[in-house]
Amino acid sequence: MIIGIIAAMDKEVKLIKESLTNYQKSVIAGVKFYKAQVGENVAVVVRGGVGKANISHATSLLCNIYKPDVVINTGIAGCLDPLKTSDVLIGNVLVYHDVDAQGFGYALGQVPGMPKYYLSDSRVVKDIERALKSLNINYYEGTILTGDSFITDRKMLNYIPANNDYFGIDMEGCAVAQICYLYQTPFASIRFISDSIDSPNQEAEYAKFEDEASNRSANICVDVLKHLH
Repeated sequence: MIIGIIAAMDKEVKLIKESLTNYQKSVIAGVKFYKAQVGENVAVVVRGGVGKANISHATSLLCNIYKPDVVINTGIAGCLDPLKTSDVLIGNVLVYHDVDAQGFGYALGQVPGMPKYYLSDSRVVKDIERALKSLNINYYEGTILTGDSFITDRKMLNYIPANNDYFGIDMEGCAVAQICYLYQTPFASIRFISDSIDSPNQEAEYAKFEDEASNRSANICVDVLKHLH
């Protein structure tokens, strides 16, 4: 099995990359790829860049060149209550919070011609759950809201689904899911919460926990690799 693991920043892939033995590094159109054998699987770790355009570009290269059997998007994310800093979130549902084409008959959050939202692959999610349980790591499952802004106020979100759910907020997840949908590649998202927009100290939280959250997210992903099959 070929497993693609994609994150936005160098610090988010650093520990994953360093856990690989004898990896091969490639830089293609500005995107960094690290490929190595992990047990019976091949891992391709990707530093895709921040934001929807960068991560879409990187995911397209990953799917087109390396043809992974599954893609996992990982890294850090913000959140809404009741999630808190240091929580782990599996994104079962991914949707854009900054897309509005309602004037053309589409749902809020829906890119024209695309689904209203994207779902993580249930088999991959089960493997991630198995890994987290084996590590005695508590986790939540919910929705990832994606947009091209660092959100500091709920009013910046054009769209929040009208249900009681756990919500993570990032700048890449739904874009990765969209590209995987187009390539018909199974996808899942796992995020480590670095900050909460409902906290009065959000920016200080992010500055304090960014490195720790990136490291813990990477460590979890390394263990998840061992449980995928």
